[in-house]
Amino acid sequence: MGLKTMYGGLLKTLFILVLLLQEGRSLDIVVTNGAYSNVVVAIGDDLDESSCKIYVDNIEAMINSASLVLYSATKERLFFSSVTILIPNNWTSCGPVKIDPNVDQLTFEESHIRVHSPHPFFGNNPWTQQPRGCGDPGEYIYFSHDFLSEESPKLGSQGSVLVHEWAKFRWGVFEEYGHVGDSIFPPAYHTSATDWQPNYCTDGTVNVNYQ
Repeated sequence: MGLKTMYGGLLKTLFILVLLLQEGRSLDIVVTNGAYSNVVVAIGDDLDESSCKIYVDNIEAMINSASLVLYSATKERLFFSSVTILIPNNWTSCGPVKIDPNVDQLTFEESHIRVHSPHPFFGNNPWTQQPRGCGDPGEYIYFSHDFLSEESPKLGSQGSVLVHEWAKFRWGVFEEYGHVGDSIFPPAYHTSATDWQPNYCTDGTVNVNYQ
């Protein structure tokens, strides 16, 4: 079955909008016949409530795009089937909110993907909290609301970026590029006493002239 045919059917992601609570429980992500369900995205309560509908629309667009990218990258093995979007419980401008007994006790801290203000260190760059070893799953993915508002020519499409972060979150893939000043994920490494090489992900050689 081709990708276009699948997108018209199985690749159509179901979104459920529910309220955030102060205390709750997490949902385990489930994979059934290649379809991810129980994925939880939470919107931070310090964001602008009047932009709630924009946040939700941007999240849905990013995940729908990522589902196509993931399906293609895994040779038609995986895609996003259902996603729950959590909104702050005191917000009223997001329209109808579905109350589902299976997901009505979720919190921001238990979500898999978090949308919040720009990070103090990473700014608007998406990142994944993954403090464990290679191959171990991470804790959550973090996006700033500014990143979701427009495509970044530097980082690529939002769908591709989400799949990139999903690999770190779900499968424990280490980051292939680093950050200036970061001792854990530096942007380059020593190959000899005087030679530096950048961190990158490619099957070829990258020639860099450091000035």
